[in-house]
Amino acid sequence: MVHRRAPALLEIELSQGRHRDTAIEVMLEFGATSPSPYTGIGLQQMTGVASRVDARATAFAHRDRQYDFLIVSQWEDPADADGNVAWTRRCFEAMTPYLKEGVEDHSAEK
Repeated sequence: MVHRRAPALLEIELSQGRHRDTAIEVMLEFGATSPSPYTGIGLQQMTGVASRVDARATAFAHRDRQYDFLIVSQWEDPADADGNVAWTRRCFEAMTPYLKEGVEDHSAEK
């Protein structure tokens, strides 16, 4: 089994308003068209104590109330790589207008 993850742990701004609704629509669209049953997108809320510590207090400066946006792109058959990578890139590009900063690459292969 081949496991590959595309770079995509990002801070997303989901404040109130049209941008939030559009970002959610984009995520739903891409979630429904995933080329692999092992691929998904998700959000992790950053809040609580993490958001109450001053950004300059530690090496981890991302302290705003926010969501981390994650694309996990995985598939079994190496022949499916092109389609899965293309889907992941399109998803990332479609979400880019709603992202803040902080791209982290958690790829299995670097």
